[in-house]
Amino acid sequence: LTALLYNADEDTSANLQRVATVVTHELAHQWTGDLVTMAWWSDLWLNEGFADFFETESVDTIFPDWNMRDQFLVEDQQRAFSVDSLLSTHPIVNNPVTTSSDISEMFDTITYSKGGSILRMLQDVLTPEVYQSSLQDYIANFQFNNAYTTDLLKSLSDSTGEDLTENFHKWLYEPGYPLVTVELNNKKLKFSQERFISSLGGAEFVDESSPWWIDIKYQTEDGENNSVILDSDSISINLESSSSFIKANLGQNGYYRVNYPSEIWNELENNIESFSAADRAGLVND
Repeated sequence: LTALLYNADEDTSANLQRVATVVTHELAHQWTGDLVTMAWWSDLWLNEGFADFFETESVDTIFPDWNMRDQFLVEDQQRAFSVDSLLSTHPIVNNPVTTSSDISEMFDTITYSKGGSILRMLQDVLTPEVYQSSLQDYIANFQFNNAYTTDLLKSLSDSTGEDLTENFHKWLYEPGYPLVTVELNNKKLKFSQERFISSLGGAEFVDESSPWWIDIKYQTEDGENNSVILDSDSISINLESSSSFIKANLGQNGYYRVNYPSEIWNELENNIESFSAADRAGLVND
C-alpha cells in the first residue's frame, strides 16, 4: 500500500514519486506484458525493461519538474553499471531458463535497469519520434500474441530501415558493456573500446573478440555536437578545428563508460558547470 497511497500532509516528495512510478510501471504492462507478452522467461526484459523505461518517460512527461530522466541515470543506469561490470553478470536475454529458480533469478537489475537503459539508448539512436512510431508498429504486429527479442529487433528494423538486429545483438545477447577510451591530439580524435570489468575471477563469459556497435555522441570545446559510429576496436577522425577537450556520451544515453587522458579530465572538471545535470552525473560516475 505504501507504493499506492500518498498523504500530502505527512509523506515526502520521494513517496509521491514512488507512487507515480509504480502506477505508470504497472500501466505500461497493459501494452508490454498483457497486449504483447514475451514468448518465454528468457525474454522477460520485453515486459520489465519496457515497463522500467516507460515509467520514467511517463512520469517525466506528467511531472517535468521532477527531472525523472536525470534521476534514471543514477537510480537505474549506474546501478546496472555496477552489477554488469562483474564477471558474474549475465546477458539481458538469458538462456536457458528452465526451472522456477531460473525464472526468479531473471527478476533482477539486469532485466529491469539494464533493459531500460538499452531501450533509452535505442530511443536516442532512432530519435524519440521514430522510436515511438516504430514501437507502435511492433505492438500492432504482435498484439494478443507472444514475442521474442528477435521479433522486436526485426520489427524495429523493418520500420526504420536500420539493421538493429545486428547492431544491438551484442547489447542484448552477451553480458557486460564497453569502456570507450578517448585520445585527442589537436584535430586528431580517436575512440577505442574494450569490455569494462571491475572484478577479478568469477563466471566464464563469451569471447570479447567482437566489438559493440556504439553510436557515440560528443561535444567539442567550442560547443559543437557531433556523432560517430564505433563498430570496431577503434576509430580515428579529424576534427574541423582543434579542441583541448571533448565530452563523449553526450546526454548519457549510451550504455557505456568513458575514460579520458588526465589532461582532458582536468579540462572537463574546469568546465563542469557548462554541462547538463545528466552529463555531470555521467562524468562523476565514469
